[in-house]
Amino acid sequence: MDEWERFRGYAARVVDLHIGVPNLFSPQVNISPETMSFLEMMSTSVPLFPKLTSLRLMAATRWDVVRSTLAFLSPRITDLALTLPGEYSILLQPILSNISGRCHGVQRLELDVTVSDSRSAHEVRGLISAFRRTLETLVIKSPLQMEYLPAIASLPQLRVLKLEHAYFVDEIPPNSLPSLEAVCFLQFHGIRLRQFFERLRNPGLKKVDVSSISVIEFEDLMEVLARFSTSLSSLSTSAITDLNLPSIVVPNLFTNLRHLNVGCSSGRRHRCPFRITDQAVANLGAAMPNLSDLTLGSAACGGFHAVTFKSLSSLSTTCQGLESLSVQVDLFIMVQLCLALEGTIDTGIMSDDTQDNRCRLRKLVVGRSTLPDHADSGLVIAVGLGKIFPFLSEIVGHTGWDEVERYITISRRALSATRILGRQ
Repeated sequence: MDEWERFRGYAARVVDLHIGVPNLFSPQVNISPETMSFLEMMSTSVPLFPKLTSLRLMAATRWDVVRSTLAFLSPRITDLALTLPGEYSILLQPILSNISGRCHGVQRLELDVTVSDSRSAHEVRGLISAFRRTLETLVIKSPLQMEYLPAIASLPQLRVLKLEHAYFVDEIPPNSLPSLEAVCFLQFHGIRLRQFFERLRNPGLKKVDVSSISVIEFEDLMEVLARFSTSLSSLSTSAITDLNLPSIVVPNLFTNLRHLNVGCSSGRRHRCPFRITDQAVANLGAAMPNLSDLTLGSAACGGFHAVTFKSLSSLSTTCQGLESLSVQVDLFIMVQLCLALEGTIDTGIMSDDTQDNRCRLRKLVVGRSTLPDHADSGLVIAVGLGKIFPFLSEIVGHTGWDEVERYITISRRALSATRILGRQ
């Protein structure tokens, strides 16, 4: 019993436990079935881990360990993740029963469970309802079931909702989720976004992240989100069909938006053309002057219409708080505009006509942009960007690390050169 008491003393200090596939940060510990049965028996009345606050139970382990969930549960758990693939579905009911019976204050719940029938779906719904008064974050990685919706809609404290497979989110009842602040929908399947956002009770939504939507749904989303324009600070979207940014009207209401990511869904067999113009970028900057982080397009998008110095200069004027920008840049046009007829650098680009520029941009990601072959192109681009973004310290591209490092070095030198030439 001395050994058991020492184990109890150790277990009493554990606050974070991950049961399942080991990784570099959680080495595997083999427990025999006999030991597992003993631990389960000893924890029926008193929790084995009384201070445990975070538990991740992954079913990629032995059946006896999954079955003995009672041994790992504590009334103090606030963060709970449960993964049960199809072969473990027979254990769903007793596991959910154990959790509901011992855990009462869960604030974050993550579920990835295989539901094979309506009864199982109602059991999962019962688990969600069991944390009705405490749940603040709900993540469902498995396909959303219709039975879950009443339980989700009635969570008065839910602040974050993330669904990875959804079909009918629009069917939640009106005036739902009064405390919701962040929404993340991944891998959409024809969801009608407008209905969902129209039925939210809380007008203080702060963050929206949706992917795999059509262009029509994108336009609907921008329109319906106008209701949250005073509170929305972060918006990330990706479309599954051609996205023509210049044709999309962005209401001049999102003055508090600080993070914007507009692009195409990644991992698709065919790239989704993403069309953008200098004028479209300028319009975005005018509609969202308080942006600090802007991403337009992604590596998954094809058919880029890249922007030039013109739209970058416009952004530096309208969005002076911008700190990070990711956009496909047409460096060839930039160089051509800055070269004299005889092919030498136009000294006009060295003038100090942007000395009052206060844009705070420090990081520029130029996507798949490559430097032109002209010998002076690096200096032209670096000086030009240095004038537009006087605090720029990092430029990242996908053309090879050697070129990226050279690009960054030239840019930093150009910043100093611009300031020196401006004083002459």
